[in-house]
Amino acid sequence: MFPIGMEDRLSPQWKYPSPVGGDYRWGYDPNAKIDFAYIEVVNSANNPINVSLNRLLEIDKDLDDGDINTGRIRLSGLNVTYFVR
Repeated sequence: MFPIGMEDRLSPQWKYPSPVGGDYRWGYDPNAKIDFAYIEVVNSANNPINVSLNRLLEIDKDLDDGDINTGRIRLSGLNVTYFVR
């Protein structure tokens, strides 16, 4: 499902499972000081995340800071969060 007001701004791919499995979800925290908008890939029964932890670490190392607890790409349980700046 597209975030309200973003229907004409996001790729149609938004409504399909991500390449690593899971469903996309838009997040927004107006109280955050820096990272207030984020895209989350959420594990679900219909679309489980199907990538190993080692691969997620490689992705984080290639695209971010190499630590899945900090930076723009973070892992929380089975969900992957990408903070938009």
